[in-house]
Amino acid sequence: MKHIARFLKGHWFWIFVVLLLLIGQTFCDLGLPTYTGNILNVGIQQKGIPDGVMDTVRQDSLSALELFMTDEEAALAENSYSPADDAGIRKLKDGVDHDALNNALMTAESVLYAMQNYDSDGASPMEGLSGVEGMKTDPAAMMPENMPSPEEIRQGLSDGTIPREQITAMTAPVAEQFRSMEDTYKKQMAVMYVGQEYEAQGLDLTKIQRSYLWSVGFKMLALSILMMVFSILISLIAARVSSKVGRDLRAE
Repeated sequence: MKHIARFLKGHWFWIFVVLLLLIGQTFCDLGLPTYTGNILNVGIQQKGIPDGVMDTVRQDSLSALELFMTDEEAALAENSYSPADDAGIRKLKDGVDHDALNNALMTAESVLYAMQNYDSDGASPMEGLSGVEGMKTDPAAMMPENMPSPEEIRQGLSDGTIPREQITAMTAPVAEQFRSMEDTYKKQMAVMYVGQEYEAQGLDLTKIQRSYLWSVGFKMLALSILMMVFSILISLIAARVSSKVGRDLRAE
């Protein structure tokens, strides 16, 4: 082995390149299962909506959400979206802290989702969520009897019939109870709330889902091609180095 190592001295650069390619190939290999999980969990189960951050939101909806946020969360949400256009739609700004905004929106969205589904037709707000059999508290049980519906809150804020202070006094205890829920359940309700918000804006959820699936699929294809390129380069470099080392050994 020491005898062979002596002939590798002139090939350390290519050996280092092979090691880098092997590391890159490993990262690509480990990344594929993540994208596969995203296709199943986000692309299929969540209809292409990854979390509670909305790309577009109605001004009335954002105002209603802010009632269930802390002052810091409401300020972050307010600053993360552009001013409303003529249709009352606000768009997500570039460069926002996505994770922080998601954490700020998640509790408020889960509250409004529970209110909308519990108030509209009496259906359980947990319907359609996975893993809810392990949840000890139904969000519907957290709602006070005199809590206005989301539409009443939006209308009251819009025309001033319900003072903001009165709504805040009712929403603060509810939001605090929802903060104690596990993030897993809040995330699922937040995602479903985002889907309902997109539908209210007239967006096509099927198109959103298809776009997400294509995006993840192209990333997986790119990783697979990159892995193939890495494998070819590794084999090529290894073959050239080994042939030169073999030649030098025979000459010795």
